[in-house]
Amino acid sequence: MAGVGDAAFSRPGHPSSASFSFSSSSPSAPPATTPSAAPSRYFSELKTGEVQELLAGLREASVERDMNKQREVVKRVIAFMTVGIDLSRLFPEMVMSCNTRDVVQKKLVYLYLTTYAESHPDLSLLAVNTLQKDVTDTNPMIRGLALRHLCSLRLPDFLEYMIPPVDNGLRDPAPYVRKTAALAVAKLHRLSPQVLKRQNTWVGQLYDLVADRDPAVAHNALAALQEVLLSAGGPSVTRTLAMHLFSRVSEFNPWAMCLVLQIALRHSPTEDDLYDILNVLEDRLKLNNPTVIFAVLQAFLHLTDGLPIREQVYGRLVGPLITVLSSAGPEEAWTCLHHARLLATVAPQHFSAHYKHFFCRYNDTSAVKVLKVDILTDIASEANAQQIVEELSEYIREGDHELGKRAVAAIGRIAAGVPQAESSAVFVAQDLLGAAAHGGAWAGLGLSLALALLRRSPAYADTLLPPILSATNSARLEDTEARGAYVWVLGEYGDRIGEAPYLLEELVPTYAELPAALKLQLLSAAMKLLFKRAPEMQPVMGQLLHAALDDSSNVDVRDRALLYYRLLRQHLSQARQIFLVEKDPIGAFTEETHTELYEELLAEFNSLAVVYGLPSHRFPRPPTLDIRPTAGSAGAPAVSSTVSVEQDEKPAAPFTTAAKAQSLLGEEGPLVLRPRATMDSRTFQEKWAALPVAHTWEAPISASADWSSVEARMSAEQVMCMASGSVGGVHKYYFFAQEDRSSAYFVVEVVGETAKGRLTARFKTETERALPHFTRHFKLALSRALALN
Repeated sequence: MAGVGDAAFSRPGHPSSASFSFSSSSPSAPPATTPSAAPSRYFSELKTGEVQELLAGLREASVERDMNKQREVVKRVIAFMTVGIDLSRLFPEMVMSCNTRDVVQKKLVYLYLTTYAESHPDLSLLAVNTLQKDVTDTNPMIRGLALRHLCSLRLPDFLEYMIPPVDNGLRDPAPYVRKTAALAVAKLHRLSPQVLKRQNTWVGQLYDLVADRDPAVAHNALAALQEVLLSAGGPSVTRTLAMHLFSRVSEFNPWAMCLVLQIALRHSPTEDDLYDILNVLEDRLKLNNPTVIFAVLQAFLHLTDGLPIREQVYGRLVGPLITVLSSAGPEEAWTCLHHARLLATVAPQHFSAHYKHFFCRYNDTSAVKVLKVDILTDIASEANAQQIVEELSEYIREGDHELGKRAVAAIGRIAAGVPQAESSAVFVAQDLLGAAAHGGAWAGLGLSLALALLRRSPAYADTLLPPILSATNSARLEDTEARGAYVWVLGEYGDRIGEAPYLLEELVPTYAELPAALKLQLLSAAMKLLFKRAPEMQPVMGQLLHAALDDSSNVDVRDRALLYYRLLRQHLSQARQIFLVEKDPIGAFTEETHTELYEELLAEFNSLAVVYGLPSHRFPRPPTLDIRPTAGSAGAPAVSSTVSVEQDEKPAAPFTTAAKAQSLLGEEGPLVLRPRATMDSRTFQEKWAALPVAHTWEAPISASADWSSVEARMSAEQVMCMASGSVGGVHKYYFFAQEDRSSAYFVVEVVGETAKGRLTARFKTETERALPHFTRHFKLALSRALALN
């Protein structure tokens, strides 16, 4: 695409060799291929005695000698298994079928073994023995397959049989086995978190595998580190590791690239490293993969945050975004447009030259069209405002009323921000008002646009008032917004409209039937016109206030009417000053100046925060349900969902992450903890030393309490662990959390003495107001983590 990313930028004071440029061209997508249909003979209806036939087939000597026949029988077994038929009685015969050099057959048998081993523990030992034998096979493919399925059994009782094969697999000469073993570490960690304490060298081996010459091994090692070190915030990223990952990023597949960038960006590079990293990532923008492109765009925004080069980066992001948009389907286009709109709002000057790429197509979905209209509004400038207004005026006549309303609002905003577009917007408003004879919808759209123009430039009143009156005389307004605009015009310019008081009077008898928004507009318009044409409006105003004060359907509207009534009774001169005040011209709208919000969204680029238009810490969180087995569940320990608290405490209010609310009486809303709060160790020590103990909690604990998962479980409840340790049966933890509303911190020390069967927690806080809510939430979370009664 010509004109996008043609210029390059470089490190100040350095030759242009350190520069890089973006190409917005993308390779053509490979032709779509239609997968061939799978043979249906394996999924034919099960007949009576079919399982017995399969059993006989597996035992038949001629089948055992013929590899092809045996594979066909195994395929039929797997086919029936996938449709929910219990074939566990074939387990011994399927184990025997694993004794073959056919990799395909082995893979099918492994699938069978892992499926039934978990639901039939009595048969699992046969599966374990078979898989253990195959992990020592000379064929690396068989070793890897056996290791993968062995660690997929999810049987804690057989963990001791899985550890040696994984340990050997991490040092296996075959890359396939090494990458399988790396993921096996994560599987065993999920099965039993204590396994890493027993095998304390595995984490170090995973770090070594990140530097493996095979990119698949390095990727799996990174994924495993991310999983097993999740409670610690993920793997530690040094400069050496980060630069190694950036230098090899082109070797990874698209899925792996995203993970590599996510982890490598935890390192903050120096200025010299920054330009090298940008040059390395620049080539990735040429890939025909939206996921990789957005991950790289996120990397560019993260790496240049707060730097002077950030403005140039905005210009470089336009090309890749437009490239993705031009070839994306409706869903991808919708997501891409959300990110494009964020950038267009922050840096519209870089998008203004490419406004035609955001014109709506005939086959765009309604959601995509709405976003494109919003982007066109944001990027309108002196150079393109005329063309954009003309394009938007076409959308008004397409027959989609909602899109038409959006286009009208966009034209009004453009006219408010770009004076050169005012004349074109006035022409569009006159055209719509002139078409009122064809229906009230056109008059409504024209009135909405006229309202926006008159608010911005009252000088157009002489031009727009005649067509407004003509349109409202020839068409009936049905839309509430259009009727509100009409009433506003009557109140604002009633001194130029002879019949304005009588037009407002016609609405008074139907006051009780009007929507609340229209009632408020009518009250305001009547007050304005009262001070301009008092003799004619005085009886109308009396009737209107009488009707408004008698109407109790909406408290806000009634309170507004009561305020106006008291103003007229006691402060008539002040009321005149309020309603006839000289208004400043509108230059910008308040909702377009949320710079702090945009910075937060840029920090979370390539995430749902951009799509929702909210930072992730403001997402509503559903209540957490405890779905662990209770005392009545077979094969599982009893876990209580209650918390041990002092008898004199009142029941706690439910913990919620609803919006920060405050009632009219000044009561505080519910506690909201900031997700993934951060604090360095020095700040924690300072707060712990400075703050007094605000609350102490003691509870009994059992000797079997599981402390290994406390950090992860508390982190899920937005309570982060700063430090922990265990010496001689005494477990000590230091936690912190941050309230989202006030940014105040809570710090907690937890000491668990297993020998004495006692747990003690000391709470300190910067806000006494929310302490009762937090202590109850903390006690409930910790009690669930330790299964306290």
